[in-house]
Amino acid sequence: MGTSIDVLFRRPEQFDAERLTDRLNACFARSIDDLSSLQSHAWYSTHQRSWTLTHVPADGNEPSYFYDEGPFGFDVHLYSNVILLSHAERFGRAHFDDSPVAKQIQRLIDAVVVSVCGDASFCAVAAGMGDSDVAVDLAYYKHADLSAVTESLTDTLGQPCLTWDDLNGDSGVWLNRGAGVR
Repeated sequence: MGTSIDVLFRRPEQFDAERLTDRLNACFARSIDDLSSLQSHAWYSTHQRSWTLTHVPADGNEPSYFYDEGPFGFDVHLYSNVILLSHAERFGRAHFDDSPVAKQIQRLIDAVVVSVCGDASFCAVAAGMGDSDVAVDLAYYKHADLSAVTESLTDTLGQPCLTWDDLNGDSGVWLNRGAGVR
């Protein structure tokens, strides 16, 4: 089930930390109902503050990137070609039928990705148990794009599910919302 949620999506060209900060803050301001519902079921930090990305400079073999531990259990990493949005909720809580926060998390993820990219193309995978490690490392260390990240997840985890609802059976362990989904 994973201990948290990793969502990887493409970084648009010429998309800097300031622009991502603006989009995240605007998106979260528009999503207050879902955030309030999420907050009422949260066991993690639910501080309500604005996003403010910080530059993490290169250090030895570690590339530079931007990062923020945002509000309501979310955090974000801005890499060269991919953006990683994570959430503290267990992966299953984003899709199990009996989860009181599944639809809210799904709508928030969709809203962030659409706000940044213009479409809802992303990969969602359980984090904390190694499922997303290779893909995140590719994005971070090798500056891979979303296509390479998706290929890596397929190689590691098998064929993806194409909808959140598909994750509720035995059909797969990760989600790939393909290009052009709105």
